[in-house]
Amino acid sequence: MTETTKVLTQKSRGGRQTFKTDLPAGASLWPTINSQDTNLMLEMLLRLLQPIGHHRSINPPPSSVKRNRKRKRLSPSSELNPSSRTGSSSPEISRHVVVGINSINRRLEQQAQHRKAEPDQRSDESPANICLIFVPSSPSTKIPVQFQHLPVLARTAADAPALLIPLPLAAEKDLAKALRIARVSAVSICENAPSAEVLIEFCKKQVKPVNVPWLELALDGAIKWKGTQILIEET
Repeated sequence: MTETTKVLTQKSRGGRQTFKTDLPAGASLWPTINSQDTNLMLEMLLRLLQPIGHHRSINPPPSSVKRNRKRKRLSPSSELNPSSRTGSSSPEISRHVVVGINSINRRLEQQAQHRKAEPDQRSDESPANICLIFVPSSPSTKIPVQFQHLPVLARTAADAPALLIPLPLAAEKDLAKALRIARVSAVSICENAPSAEVLIEFCKKQVKPVNVPWLELALDGAIKWKGTQILIEET
């Protein structure tokens, strides 16, 4: 369920008022975290991600042209022998970090599918559950449109929903610098990530799961008609 387009606009003394239909059960909001805790979380997260960025800096991904040339040069025996390949192995933490909103969406969907599957139909190699999702966002209590699906995915993907943690919008540059990539829309940490125990424990103490009011009502079987809710915004 999403907000509909504005239905009426009128001028007021303070500016322009926009009237929109709102969710009857209320919208999901970012958890409230004080700036000191947010800065500490960001600092620990950057330290955790730096080995991934360092590995990328000394092992830059080759372009498609270079990959094709290298594939032609390699003999069949060298392709089968991992020791003949150049480059160091990626750090262990990289297997427990999911970067980018699309990749996070796919991982949460995989978790949800694994969770609802019958025990005898579940794969032995189930994906590690995401427990923390960090999102650089503009200062607001409301979750931006492009991230509004995350609370629902997190709630349905695991018994213990992943925590959504808003970071200052400027943190995107710090995350991109740590990972040595151009842009970072979101970063998630999986359960049992090495060297992340302190960060995970601290976040669980300071951050509450995002509530999805309409979903909670649906799961409790308590959905009923609540009438039309009108949201008034000053612009």
